[in-house]
This record gives sequence, C-alpha cells and structure tokens, in this order.
Amino acid sequence: MEMVYIVKVTPDNFESVRAGNKTVEMRKDDKGYRIGDKLILTEYNTGTETYTGRACVVTVTHILRGEPWMMAGYVALSIKSDARVASEQIAAAAKVWRAGLAERARCQGASEHDRDETYRKNLQAAVALTNAVDALKALEQENIKIVRVRTV
Repeated sequence: MEMVYIVKVTPDNFESVRAGNKTVEMRKDDKGYRIGDKLILTEYNTGTETYTGRACVVTVTHILRGEPWMMAGYVALSIKSDARVASEQIAAAAKVWRAGLAERARCQGASEHDRDETYRKNLQAAVALTNAVDALKALEQENIKIVRVRTV
C-alpha cells in the first residue's frame, strides 16, 4: 500500500522539482520508503524557519539504498511530479488525437471498416485526453488543499 509523506524542502530545491530539473530526493532512510509512495514536498525557508505555503506532490519511481552507493541510513529517491505525469499523458493523448485526425482525412475514400477503425481510435484518444485533463485538474485541487492545510 502506498504511503503519503509530508517532507520539507528548501526553496531552491522546491523550484527545481516543480520545473522538472530535480528528479532525485536524498533523505534519511527512516520511513521505509517504497516505490509508488507519494511525497508532499512543502517549501520551507530555513532562514526564517517558516513554511512558505507552497507544496507539490511527487511519486517515488525508484529507490537506491545501501552501500557502496549510499551512505548507511540514507536513501536516494527518484521522483516524478504528479502534475508532470498528467501533462505527459495529455501531450501523448493530444499527439494520438492529431495523428487520428490526419488519418481520418486520408480515409475519406476508404472502406467503411477503415473509417470505423479510425473513428474508434479517435474516440479512444479523446477519452484518454479527457481523463488526463481531469487527472491534472484533480491534482491541482489536491495541491490547493495541501497548501491550505500547511498554511493554517
């Protein structure tokens, strides 16, 4: 079962994760992290010792622990922003949709079977695109709730 952990990150690291440039989080291995766990990264200003109110959700996609690669008691967590995953799904579905539209244009003189198959593919792409957009909206709402909880 996946777990959800709330962890502090500095503003520099937070922004790098949000931008997609930082894909590994180094942590003490004191929580039993597993692939599929969610981390709620909360931006924390160490100078003022306060939370900034910003947060983002990431998923652990790979774990590196143990010597000789990691110092005993520490873990390297490969992470992927849930918003980035949803965006990639949207981009992939849009690409399939565009390809389907081009295929549909080529099928104008094709058999009924070929037109039906093209229609089916376009419908599947539209459903995938709609589902990905809905997932992205849900993530945005989840992040808004997280930020509200952290700032109270």
